[in-house]
Amino acid sequence: MAAITSDQRPSILSRVERLDIMLGYLEELRSSRGGVERSPGTSTTSGGAVTTSDGGNSSVDSSPKSLDHRRCRPIGDAVVETQVKGNLIDRVEHLEIRLLKKKKKKKKSEKEKSTRRNGERRTRGGGLMRLITSCVKGDLETKE
Repeated sequence: MAAITSDQRPSILSRVERLDIMLGYLEELRSSRGGVERSPGTSTTSGGAVTTSDGGNSSVDSSPKSLDHRRCRPIGDAVVETQVKGNLIDRVEHLEIRLLKKKKKKKKSEKEKSTRRNGERRTRGGGLMRLITSCVKGDLETKE
């Protein structure tokens, strides 16, 4: 594989857009799979646009579908996009918060699954443990 030069590296905007699109895709998959689950700070308007708790549009719906950022855009479009999505630092911060929330949810669900599995093991092994404990203590009740 050829080494990546600084000319070939994607711009920070391309990387943020890619992250934004990937998160939107994952949220869509999750909502279609397990019912409508959104982060507490988002809601859907009657037009289908996703808004955040502070009233701004979510970057999920406003993200361009193509990642071709090499073309020049009119300054007016760039200003409108910045007003809608926020500046780069705000967008990165928003994405980081969303990723942290998803990571916490995943850890919590994995912990709940492992707790359930451990509980099942204890339940199955509980009879044997009681038998061993009663034999060791001498409290074993027999029919004799």
